Amino acid sequence: MAQGYGKIILFGEHAVVYGYPALAAALNLGITCSVQAPRSSDFVLHFKQVNMVVTEHDPGPIAKALKLVAQELPCPKKYCDIELNSEIPFRAGLGSSAAFAVALIKTLLAWHEIQWNAEQINQLAYQVEAIFHGTPSGIDNTVATYGGLCLVADPHKYPMPSYVACTLALPKFIAGFLLPLAEPIGIVVIQTNKDRETKKLVDHVRSLYNTNPALYEPILAEMGTFASKGYEFLVNQNYRAFGDMLNQNHTLLQRLEVSCPELDQAHKDALAAGAWGAKLTGAGGGGCLIAFCPGHESELIQELSRKGWSCFMASIGKKLTNTP
Repeated sequence: MAQGYGKIILFGEHAVVYGYPALAAALNLGITCSVQAPRSSDFVLHFKQVNMVVTEHDPGPIAKALKLVAQELPCPKKYCDIELNSEIPFRAGLGSSAAFAVALIKTLLAWHEIQWNAEQINQLAYQVEAIFHGTPSGIDNTVATYGGLCLVADPHKYPMPSYVACTLALPKFIAGFLLPLAEPIGIVVIQTNKDRETKKLVDHVRSLYNTNPALYEPILAEMGTFASKGYEFLVNQNYRAFGDMLNQNHTLLQRLEVSCPELDQAHKDALAAGAWGAKLTGAGGGGCLIAFCPGHESELIQELSRKGWSCFMASIGKKLTNTP
């Protein structure tokens, strides 16, 4: 069984588009694929959770992704059935398409007894991401492949701090991989079940910025200070300060008009239920909110569930695979 990791943005979404650093974290949860006994002379993908069966000859992005990965295998094809299982919701800002890409690539490589390094897997996963998103940033597939924690920024505007273990060039940014935390830490993910479109939200912020850069540049710049500070708070176990910064980042994202009533209500309910901090993650407009209450995740989930929210616990901060 092969896994691609889901991801969250802890700090700096939208600000990263303007060169400021963001802090991305792999979840211990993601998408897994496993090979089943072949039932036909084809690659067949079974996604039982949504009662979906796809072959590489079908229409749609999932079939295109399957076809692309199969074409890139440097050997004669051994067809198989592939069972897919997701531990994270789709279209919710958690990097599901990248996690799918990585899990699929690893599965077919193993089935064909091919050894690839993480860089090769990541490069092909980026091509798969392009099928789903057109011009992806490269962040999601990198986190899905390598795991762990990383700072992401424009290398021309933001030099990586000295404590970055190693770096990897992305199409638009540079990813600086960070040392793992002493112990993984829990995050509660709250689902709004509201779809959103990343490109529209990014375009909306750009329109605001172009209309009044004097107003919006300080917002982006302030968010740009959170990524490094947030990582230092986690390393030093300064969890109260980390929670406060989550709240500050959410407020700034509200000022960028990328939150929505569902996210703001989830934020309010999370704090009322005892979270030390919470914020939307990803582009906004729907998707998910992350809440932070170390050591009390179960109680937080129980209380939020009473209020009607669908939520789950994940952990971040573990070194999940070899860095570049």
